[in-house]
Amino acid sequence: MIMETSNECKILMENFRLKPPCIKECQAKEIPSIVLPDDKFKVEGCLTAHTILTLLELQRLIQVFKKQTRRVLENVSGLIGKDFWLIPASILLLHDVGKLTDDYIGRRGFKHWHVSALTYAKALKDFLGDKLALIGSYAILLHHEVMDWRRLEKTPHFTYLDEAFSLIYYTVSLNRLKIFKDSISPILKQLTDLKIIMDSQYTMLQQILERALNVLAENHGKSIDLGWELEKYKFSKNVKYLVPSLFLYRIVYLADNRAASARERFWESLIKNVNWDDSRKIAEQILNILSSQTFSYYMGLSAIPNPLD
Repeated sequence: MIMETSNECKILMENFRLKPPCIKECQAKEIPSIVLPDDKFKVEGCLTAHTILTLLELQRLIQVFKKQTRRVLENVSGLIGKDFWLIPASILLLHDVGKLTDDYIGRRGFKHWHVSALTYAKALKDFLGDKLALIGSYAILLHHEVMDWRRLEKTPHFTYLDEAFSLIYYTVSLNRLKIFKDSISPILKQLTDLKIIMDSQYTMLQQILERALNVLAENHGKSIDLGWELEKYKFSKNVKYLVPSLFLYRIVYLADNRAASARERFWESLIKNVNWDDSRKIAEQILNILSSQTFSYYMGLSAIPNPLD
């Protein structure tokens, strides 16, 4: 399927001088970053571009939260001497791989983030160990927690963990996995050429990506108890798991929402609609524009500390 270049890809090219390898024959309809909740299951965006944008946002966020990241994670066993950047980077690389499943495109309300969390837990054990793999998977599981809470409004006798750690089943196309890998790997390499990430970081992300896509394929067609796989009793009863996972969840939330705003070039549009000559009413104008946008209060950009430079 060929489609017009997504705004996410345009921003990669215009703002970051990146060259997506699939730009001449865009296949974003095969790997969309969002499926709109209408009768026709309309797809938009590009998952590859969205994932890269989250990693670019991380480069800014990690500088803001550098001290906090080290403070929260340094006591986790096995991390001494390791690159702390790898933990949030690996989480963001895989936070939406559940969107590669057939079910994301074909099943209304499919919890793609549950598949992403499962994939992370299984794929990262060999890289980070069981504990960090679980902590990262919880961060992924929680980054769409508002969707789980919406379901609970109708069934208040369930607990959050009952809803979040449910049975999951999915199928996945090997061709879709190949499209994603073939499109994202060259861009990751370009990030090293532009000195955005180091060669060693690129190598590690490539290995993690390869393992994760294999895990996705291995779990094709299986019914999986997510609560059992993610050892939910550790998350609910052990603060050593809870605190770092909630901290990492916050980073995922911020990077994900900032990257998602590129899909409709939300902030560029907002800036154009503000009369910057009327300094006394700039704040009021911005508030009015935000108030008129669905879900705009949840974009998360206002939560980023200033200055970033």
